[in-house]
Amino acid sequence: MSQLVSRLVEQRCPVSVPCGAASASAAWTQYLADGVLPVTIALTRGSTELDVGIEPGQAVEQVQTNVVRVQGHLILDDVPLRAIVELDLETLRGFAQLQAGSLG
Repeated sequence: MSQLVSRLVEQRCPVSVPCGAASASAAWTQYLADGVLPVTIALTRGSTELDVGIEPGQAVEQVQTNVVRVQGHLILDDVPLRAIVELDLETLRGFAQLQAGSLG
């Protein structure tokens, strides 16, 4: 496991999700439709941008007003990871916890 992956797995990481010219709500709706959530992890040199594949079924749940938890998967430095992202829907900012493990 690379040093980057080890560091990101060890802690909750602040993240943001781009929305471009669209509103946060419109961007969120499009990401759900696409099944991919692009996240930028701020704890890396230059910020690491990753695409989290949203898992079907119960992958998205509301945990507070305007805050959702998204579960998905990604591969970073050839390591399959599970991602649990808590995201404020008004700002598209939040935290992610990465876990090493299979994508199955």
